[in-house]
Amino acid sequence: MTVRLYGHSLGNSSFVQVTRGLERALRLNDRLDGVYYVDAEEQYDEEGPPDGGDAPVALHCGAPNATSVSHMKGKHKKHWLLLAPNSLGVPEMMKQALETQISVARQHGICRSAVIDGLLAPSLWAAEVLESSFKLPVILAPHGVDPDVYVESEHDHSVLERLYGREQFRVLHLTSSLLQRKGTDQLMLAWKTAKDNQWLPPSAELVIVANALAVNEHIWRLMELKIGPEANVRIMANANLSNEEFAAGLRSAHLICQPSSAEGFGLVPLEARACGVPVAATRCTGHAEHMGDCGEMDGVVAINCGPIGPSDDYPGARAPTVDADAIADALEAAYGQWRELAVAAQVRAPQVRSRWAWETVLADPLDILTRSAI
Repeated sequence: MTVRLYGHSLGNSSFVQVTRGLERALRLNDRLDGVYYVDAEEQYDEEGPPDGGDAPVALHCGAPNATSVSHMKGKHKKHWLLLAPNSLGVPEMMKQALETQISVARQHGICRSAVIDGLLAPSLWAAEVLESSFKLPVILAPHGVDPDVYVESEHDHSVLERLYGREQFRVLHLTSSLLQRKGTDQLMLAWKTAKDNQWLPPSAELVIVANALAVNEHIWRLMELKIGPEANVRIMANANLSNEEFAAGLRSAHLICQPSSAEGFGLVPLEARACGVPVAATRCTGHAEHMGDCGEMDGVVAINCGPIGPSDDYPGARAPTVDADAIADALEAAYGQWRELAVAAQVRAPQVRSRWAWETVLADPLDILTRSAI
């Protein structure tokens, strides 16, 4: 039984990253019927996009409103959607719309393009959220890494070791959103605290890689938070990078800091660990799937979460809270223990790449997915 993947190819969003991973897993598990890029239809020739084929299963990676493509372009028995919630629920509007569409389609045999037969969740936490929100089957299908790409580099490590020895420290934070749940503003405040208290050297640099359309907003936030040039915070626009280029960017930092209060999975800390780069991150929600009880022996500094509180994922959303003091404490610890953390991260990296290879973590979920069409 084979699967036609409906994914994304433009830019370097999480949709694109996950599409690449799913394609690899399907191909290496001998399940791939082909890939249909729903965001690149205008790039096809005059005859339009290719036929969706007749693979028994259509798997969507991305927005729910794109699922109609597989019904229009292919002849599939089952249509599954990979969905990653970022709060303790999903927007009521999405929930009601999806349930109504499915109900109408099944009762009246119309609007077949609205039907979704089941959901894939990238973490146990995400699966619990989806199961409590929808009356649909849910399969746990974790994200992963390409073990051939996310490899540590002795050259990069030796350069970082020399820089650290000269009292320099480079921290990298990646965000594709202005949502506060990503923890970017709290990280900025934490960075200022760490600098003001001399927990970090004056030359320490925080690099925030953001969506190109949001760069100016992040710069304005720095000014609103009264964080000046002396803090050495740099905002950069992300780029359309290959996996290899992205991994090289991760390896250019002493530390990857991801203080998100809620993630469906959260690929960046896992990718950093696969590169042998120390990580400071929350271990709640989706991060718990791959961070678990990781600690200093794994090259990880935990950012402690607070009680459940309001989140800006959507009106009424709730998620664990993360404050600037907890992030500042993690930054101080990471800088003070960096050499030990870096060695531990490098030792652990081969195990991370093996354990979390896309084709490994998705082997069983793909079996369940394909059996659903029998």
